[in-house]
Amino acid sequence: MQASAHKPSTPKHMPLIRVVPVATSESVESAKQGHRTVKVSHQSPRSVHEDGGHRATGVRSSCQFEVRVYKTPDKVRYSAHEREELKDDAYPQLKCFQCKSIGIREIPVTHDNLDKTKLLNDEYWLELDAGAVERKRKKQIELAQKQQNGSQQKVKNNWFHQNFQAQLDAFISTGYSPDSIQRSDIESADWGSECLWPAATAKAQGGKKVQQDYTGNTAFDVFTPDGHLPYQAYFVLDGHGEEAERFVCLALPMLKEKINADLNSFSEKLYLDVAENCALKKSFVDTSVCIKNLGLAFSGMWCGSTVCTMLIRGRKLVVANLGDTRAIASDSAGKTVQLTVDAKPEDSVFGSSIYKRGGKVIQDGSGNAYRVGNMLAPARSLGCGIVTGVSARPKISEYNLGDEEETLVIASDGVWDIASSDQVGKLASGMRKVGASPKEVANAIISLCLKAATEANKIIMPPITSFPDNMSVVVVFADENEHLETTV
Repeated sequence: MQASAHKPSTPKHMPLIRVVPVATSESVESAKQGHRTVKVSHQSPRSVHEDGGHRATGVRSSCQFEVRVYKTPDKVRYSAHEREELKDDAYPQLKCFQCKSIGIREIPVTHDNLDKTKLLNDEYWLELDAGAVERKRKKQIELAQKQQNGSQQKVKNNWFHQNFQAQLDAFISTGYSPDSIQRSDIESADWGSECLWPAATAKAQGGKKVQQDYTGNTAFDVFTPDGHLPYQAYFVLDGHGEEAERFVCLALPMLKEKINADLNSFSEKLYLDVAENCALKKSFVDTSVCIKNLGLAFSGMWCGSTVCTMLIRGRKLVVANLGDTRAIASDSAGKTVQLTVDAKPEDSVFGSSIYKRGGKVIQDGSGNAYRVGNMLAPARSLGCGIVTGVSARPKISEYNLGDEEETLVIASDGVWDIASSDQVGKLASGMRKVGASPKEVANAIISLCLKAATEANKIIMPPITSFPDNMSVVVVFADENEHLETTV
């Protein structure tokens, strides 16, 4: 009898790995069902894999990537009907809400549901397929520009944007004179000596009782098999909740440290774009989990923070955004590209994510605002304790700077409530063209926003209380052709 020819087993491709952080897994009883180690090797289209192992294009050749995966409970994601049925063994202090035509009625949260949604809030995905990473980054830029275009069309109907435009036109008529908009309630700092490119930050408390925004920068090195890569990173955090000021002060140094460590770790076995995505996802979620485990994120129930992080590698920007903080890039002609998508609960993509995690999106009594669990305005955030449905996984986009100079702006939602991306981009590039410094640009953005908000609020009846929101901004002047060099 002729022996049958050996038929190699079909390789198992593993582009996505679902991970629950160890800190969460050890604290949630339903996760203690054991774990397994997933091993993923490089996928080469010309070779035949006979071991049946997992393959992915994001893993470096001759490397094997390993990750410990905890088993999550069955049926973690609930349908709308199943959420309605979760009414037994309720915690009296924990409530989900559902909006009805007759008003808001309370739906108790069961112990079983609480553990599962806590687990789901803290999970993240490691995307190990290089092509998928590229497509997702590109998709985020497309969605951001779609949001930007929609905002352009709404400027005529937005009273705050109209007032900002009036202030901007008046400021331009002065020749962008900083003296014409000087204010004593803006705190600013020049970061020139700390960064490769000229950079600065400015912030104002606005109408709030405390300042809950926080900004920062850092530089670090990543060592890969291909060589040594210097990175520059900028951060804007916008805290919320009773102890938000403490939260952001804890979160920023923790996030800096974790991004540095995780990016160095992932870059040993993953190609750089894939390593960046994995490191950013993991560091954001781990920071959120660590602070929750300290108890701070629970004491105020929904204490947490949005974050926008911009990594600069050479002339490539990698932007990780969590919530409604926003980043833009504006060229010398004033053409502006929005780099991030505002994560709002009313957005169908984010709203669907919230409901899958057992959360609720509630429209307030005015019909103008939507909140997660009737509390949280952004759809995603660090921390937020027991607010179910809120993930700490950032959305990641990529932008390649051209050869000419460009101005980069990251700002909290207090700025974007008043001004559009195009208006801020026009202001920043116009001031830079006449020789203004990053600090002067940052001050001008905050100053014009404060003035526009004050003027607009005089006409609104009744006036908005505790308005405007905290405002913070980071401005970076990306110089022509200059970039962070790679050392091999």
